[in-house]
Amino acid sequence: VAEARLDKLRVDTRDFVGLTQMSDNQGKFRDTTNDDPYAEPVDVVPIKFVHITSPLFVQEMNESCDDATRKRWIKMLKRSISTINRIRPKLVVASGFINDKCRKLLAKISDSIPVVVHNGSEFSSFWLNGAQGLLLRSNDYFGKVDSSELDEDQIEGIGDLSDRWNRSRNDMGLIIDARKQMAWLGEQLEQSRMSKHHVFVFVDCDPRQLPRSLLKRLARGKALCILGFARGEAFSMKISYEADDGSDNDSVRSTESDEDASYSHTSTVMGTHDNGLRWITFQESEGEWQSHFTSIELASE
Repeated sequence: VAEARLDKLRVDTRDFVGLTQMSDNQGKFRDTTNDDPYAEPVDVVPIKFVHITSPLFVQEMNESCDDATRKRWIKMLKRSISTINRIRPKLVVASGFINDKCRKLLAKISDSIPVVVHNGSEFSSFWLNGAQGLLLRSNDYFGKVDSSELDEDQIEGIGDLSDRWNRSRNDMGLIIDARKQMAWLGEQLEQSRMSKHHVFVFVDCDPRQLPRSLLKRLARGKALCILGFARGEAFSMKISYEADDGSDNDSVRSTESDEDASYSHTSTVMGTHDNGLRWITFQESEGEWQSHFTSIELASE
């Protein structure tokens, strides 16, 4: 079965076959001299990978659309996959509501291009040429709420929104015990904070839904970008952590390790439900990365 190649996640070790830090030698930035110490040094080409997006990856949109709209979105997703096969990025990440139909389409990506599928059923990580991707299981952080509770204009009010969800989640009885994921995440973020490698975070939800304390914890761990879909218009916002900002940072720190009072970091949070490709490029230098989104429509539009 073609889509079987998408089943590369190893739940026990929380990693992906072929994309591990040590076994697959993905924990360091590669250039043409890595494997040959006598080779002539050459200019290192930035690493490029892609986060593929589609309205089909948003459960509410996928399940409520009519047949004509679904057929149109499927055609658009096929065009995105054709673009990927032509440009050939180092890796493709798909996150959100990935049903069987979407999996079959994603399986049409060239066999030579690794594909990471994250539907929120597990949490895990992958490595690519010295950069780490963290895949978070969002259900561990909030109960299911009506999408109408998310105000498209409430980007700046993300703290108030997440606080409301935090207050209601116990009453709703829908939150999953997140202790295992939080312990694992704390270890990953402490490693990234100390080693200063590139970290990109992918979630199966609109990242504005996540508790503000979690977003700040990701910022403290030097996550460069947190990507998901958008309920509403596409957005890009910043979330910052500052050790001396006067707020209660005890809940944000994942360990008891020492921290300089001047320590700070700002992460970018982005989401869209548009059909297209979020291209991410990075180089070996700490924190050096770029992102741009290519919207892919039908040829007649």
